[in-house]
Amino acid sequence: MTSPSAGLPRTARPPVFSGRSLLALLGFLALSAVVSGLGGAVTTPEIDGWYRTLPKPGFTPPDWVFAPVWTTLYILMAVAAWRVWRKAGIAGARGALGLHLVQLALNLAWSVLFFGLHQVGLALVDILVLLVAVTATAIAFGRHDRPAGLLMLPYLAWGPLLPRSMPRSGSISAQDCDEVHRRGGFGLAGIGQVVPVSGA
Repeated sequence: MTSPSAGLPRTARPPVFSGRSLLALLGFLALSAVVSGLGGAVTTPEIDGWYRTLPKPGFTPPDWVFAPVWTTLYILMAVAAWRVWRKAGIAGARGALGLHLVQLALNLAWSVLFFGLHQVGLALVDILVLLVAVTATAIAFGRHDRPAGLLMLPYLAWGPLLPRSMPRSGSISAQDCDEVHRRGGFGLAGIGQVVPVSGA
């Protein structure tokens, strides 16, 4: 006897090139672009100012590397989220897509805390929470769509994952740089990743 559900599709994913699917992809890309744009608006004015005064390790990439790397990462995030949406829909992937929104918010918060407010201590806490959120997002995405989870791995691989120590002060100014350096210092291995530098 044939099951009543035999022959029925397991999912109702829209075709890749349907209007609805392309509109959703544009929506996820636009969300990434908004986060990137807001973060950039806070970051860019500080690159040749406050950020330039900070002691940085010798392995810090040149400034021109950051824009193409982050553009690529934001596109990969958007495509990953879109793939999850296609596989499970908003209702079926509410948790995974919710984690995606959380990690985007933490990503933007880091730029505001570090570049906008110069709150180094809070920025370090934010980056640790962000790494946890990105890891959770990658795992959640992978449960719905393996390629989507893999698309998040470059994000996790960008820059050192954990700081070796934290500044004693929650904020720092250009005038404090010498004191920070004497305490062990800190460097920026990439926009979005703060890494303390040993004073030895």
